[in-house]
Amino acid sequence: MEQDPKVALLMGVPLFQSLDLSQVQRLADLTSEVQAADGDVLMRQGETGHEFFVVASGNVVVQRDDQRLARLGPGEFFGEISLIDGRPRTATALADGDTFLLALDHGQFDAMIEEFPGLGRQIARALVDRIRRTVTVPQFGIFAQGTIAHAFVEWDLRPGVDLLQAAAVLGRLRGPNVAAGGVNLVLAFGSELW
Repeated sequence: MEQDPKVALLMGVPLFQSLDLSQVQRLADLTSEVQAADGDVLMRQGETGHEFFVVASGNVVVQRDDQRLARLGPGEFFGEISLIDGRPRTATALADGDTFLLALDHGQFDAMIEEFPGLGRQIARALVDRIRRTVTVPQFGIFAQGTIAHAFVEWDLRPGVDLLQAAAVLGRLRGPNVAAGGVNLVLAFGSELW
């Protein structure tokens, strides 16, 4: 029996690697097909977003304020940020040549996240990876103005540490109620831990 081409495509998308064949088939059933010609606008910066896209063939150029951010090819995805936070699109996406995509609308995307709990984590990891590739300057420590002494401690998370346990420990840290003249406690998280 020949495999559904949508299933074959989705199985090759890193985002869906944690899904088994029946789950990928279910996901394929939720998607709709989109054919775009060169230059077609797939989403526009500032507009409300209703779809999440996976590039099946061709390429998509992503730009913000007319500055090119990325060129996405088969297996890559975009449009998830607006579906997650419900806010306007952060970028514009244009077909770069004839492009074929699979799309999930807002309701289907939410159903997918609820049906496959591990997928939300996969999407979060993929977003973190994108942020890591685009942020080139680290954020420096943040301390109260007017204080004359500061301490900065940085920890690396050991491999194999239970992230839920680490979050519970960090959640118990407390600073003083009044910062002026006292001690400030600022917690900052790197993208991997986040």
